[in-house]
Amino acid sequence: MKKLLFTLFVCMFSVCVHAEHSKEVQRIQKATSNMKYILCIDGGGSKTTLHIIDSQGIVQELTSQGQVVEMTKGGCGNINFVGKEGMKITFHQLFDDLEIHGVPISELSTQCAIVTGMGGLGAVQNQEAVCELLEDFGFLKEHIVPLSDAALSLEVVGEKGIILISGTGCIAFGRDGGETKRVGGFGKLIDDSPSGYGIGQFAIKSTLEEEQGYGTPTLLTKMIKEHFKVDRIYDIVVPIHSNEIGQDQIASLSKGVFEAARQGDIVANKIIAKTAKKLGLVLRNLLMLLQKEIDYNVYLIGGLFLDESANAFIEMIKNTKALLAHLQENRQEICFHNIADRPGALFAMQKILEHLGK
Repeated sequence: MKKLLFTLFVCMFSVCVHAEHSKEVQRIQKATSNMKYILCIDGGGSKTTLHIIDSQGIVQELTSQGQVVEMTKGGCGNINFVGKEGMKITFHQLFDDLEIHGVPISELSTQCAIVTGMGGLGAVQNQEAVCELLEDFGFLKEHIVPLSDAALSLEVVGEKGIILISGTGCIAFGRDGGETKRVGGFGKLIDDSPSGYGIGQFAIKSTLEEEQGYGTPTLLTKMIKEHFKVDRIYDIVVPIHSNEIGQDQIASLSKGVFEAARQGDIVANKIIAKTAKKLGLVLRNLLMLLQKEIDYNVYLIGGLFLDESANAFIEMIKNTKALLAHLQENRQEICFHNIADRPGALFAMQKILEHLGK
């Protein structure tokens, strides 16, 4: 336990030793060297945010559409969901009419480095596509580091630790001093993932069953009808199959499911319990790939861990029988740390800069 607490202390206040040697940090150091500003872009299935810091890691005050803001926001930030054209729209939402201290971003683009933590950038072709889009806005390729949200978050974990992301989708990564191991993150057509999208799917299926006369009555039926402004749940089936209703819209139903669960809805509580169990299995499967008899910090990221019921939800994950059995059998402990409320790219970059002594 002392060893686990010490690791937590190191991770919370500086980037761990691994960052000193990782390829990603070396790329970031090279790309950000002598740049006046660093643009930190976080992108998931539902939204994208942009924070801008200087070389000391200090967040800059921005002006967007005449309003003073700490960050700008855009739509979906996962290229797998919206494609290159969809990402172009998102970047316009982030950059259009944006000023730093009264100077348009277009006039500062060659003085800016960009570091991303975005879903879908595990694939090289997606990294290249995002780079091309950012170059179209005037940014220089050699100062763009397109990383996935998980890859960037792992730089905060260091040599040993686990990242569990559950937002629109779900993926987990772990390090044990050796190679990085991965579980999940294969997309909606392959994964039956414990995520916002998975919760939304279960909710829609359950309400369709109620509507057809053989399902359990649930508060979710009214919630989904109001959400999509339809008279029948069946009316959203065709729009879902035609992608008129997208993955992010389905994932957004998870908030209503958590709320219904708090109100005692049986169906909603079963969905939340099933999701927690699946997340526990994701962790168990990842631990099976990592070294045994080693304790791990588990860092939680994503929208599911932002809900007001997050603490109770995390307890359900911890108490997954298969996970507990694995920990006992292998004499391991894991310690959960919910960092979902921290902008991932911003948080990681500030810690990396702190470590590099910039």
